[in-house]
Amino acid sequence: MCAEEATLVKSVVKVNIDGVDVAVEEGTLLIEAAASAGIYVPTLCYCPGIKSVGACRLCVVELEGSADLVVSCTRRAKDGMVVRTDSQRVAEARRFVTDLILSNHPGECLSCDRNGTCGLQDAAYSLGIEKTSYTMKDPGYAVDDSSPFIVRNYNLCVLCGLCVRICSLQSEGILEFLERGMRTKIGTADDLPLHESGCDFCGSCVSVCPVAALMEKDRRFRGREWMIERVTSVCGFCGCGCECTLGTVDGEVLRVQSPQPDGFLCARGRFGLDFLDHPDRLRKPLVRRDNALVECDWDEALGFAASRLLQARESHGPDAIGWIVGSGAANETAWALRELATNTFGTRNIDSSARPYGYAALSALVERFGDLSVTATAEDVGDADLIVVVGADVTADYPAIGAWIARAKDRNARLVVVDPRRSGIARRADVHIRPRPGTEGLVLALAAKAVLDSGDHALESVEDGTAASECRDRLSSLDAAAAERDTGLSAEELAALTTSLTETKARTVFVVPAEDDTGLMTGVIDLALLLGNLER
Repeated sequence: MCAEEATLVKSVVKVNIDGVDVAVEEGTLLIEAAASAGIYVPTLCYCPGIKSVGACRLCVVELEGSADLVVSCTRRAKDGMVVRTDSQRVAEARRFVTDLILSNHPGECLSCDRNGTCGLQDAAYSLGIEKTSYTMKDPGYAVDDSSPFIVRNYNLCVLCGLCVRICSLQSEGILEFLERGMRTKIGTADDLPLHESGCDFCGSCVSVCPVAALMEKDRRFRGREWMIERVTSVCGFCGCGCECTLGTVDGEVLRVQSPQPDGFLCARGRFGLDFLDHPDRLRKPLVRRDNALVECDWDEALGFAASRLLQARESHGPDAIGWIVGSGAANETAWALRELATNTFGTRNIDSSARPYGYAALSALVERFGDLSVTATAEDVGDADLIVVVGADVTADYPAIGAWIARAKDRNARLVVVDPRRSGIARRADVHIRPRPGTEGLVLALAAKAVLDSGDHALESVEDGTAASECRDRLSSLDAAAAERDTGLSAEELAALTTSLTETKARTVFVVPAEDDTGLMTGVIDLALLLGNLER
């Protein structure tokens, strides 16, 4: 283990919770420590992965040495702590809070889609509360079902703020607390409907809502929670390959969620599965007869295809047939087609844009380093200290990467965007460089040359001497004045980019589009060599 890795290992502390000794990493939240020991602590506003604020006060516990009850979702474990989660004092405080929340709740549990999986129900049940001791009051808000995907019923809202926090963390930050006192509610600017507010409908707010204040529109009244079967799958809309959980009833998909409550799915992944049961979807193979495609059974379709392929092979040879695998096909499908092409028909004429080195960008990495071991994962993006996005509108093309960047920004990571467009991710940038379209690679080359000329680089420590030498020769021969004119950028703008790259003496991740732009990838490689960011 290197010294840098050793500093990342946290010390283990022992905490006594309800008489049980629990060993956890130092800094673990008390509510998490209790959960690791199988001890239930009711909560409405806590969600793993989202910064805790202690809004609901349901998770209070007794801490030895403290005169007041402490909020377990914000207090972190220290060695020797003695905690009580089941004392009479704790139970009375939780009952009081739950009682107050129930008094401002319509009590529509029988018809509520969250019946059985509601955080408020769980809290009331664990505390033995059958009904509020106060007069139950329906807040009287109009239910907003005007948006295409999400229904908002703020009569059920418990003001936990989870939707506000996750919207700010990984989306557009359009949700906020409105009004004050008993009139407090959550809404958008000017209390506009979601589809008029700039919402991108990632649906993260729905995932973290502990009650039914936010629900998927198409999911309502189509199956109780205990009827839903959960199936793990992978979203196929883009190359991010986000893991997702399909909720089905009788084989029909009712909703799509991320496996983690704070996980991100874009609008396509979460709400774009209506094609599964669309009436225009092909359910039988088609064969052309008399210039028209007509339905047929599988035996006829497969027989027709096989006969035509065999006829082509006999007439023109096996290499007259070409096979193309779609980029959205599963690995198993691609493998089966390869076996059919090579073993049955005797040709290797098979191609796909999903091949490992299909893009020039990836080919440049393989040519320089021999493999793709220097590529970063989505988690690496979230852990980076500096993120450089070059010519990629990630919020539109790869929304999950945009969410990881937003999380990194929440940790105070710096974001530099090199893009002539004012893309969605550019709105979050610390530095936005806008060169002429198509000159992004030149911009990176100019930044790399500036780093090289400054002498503050890691080129001497690069193990691959050939790569380092080629980098030095290429940048030394660059006509900086001509390149600067081509980009249309000022010296000040280029200096701002170079400063951002050299001031961050930590992990830097470059995010580039999957395009055949070798110049762009060469610039990324040169900067990675100069900055010493070759290790994943």
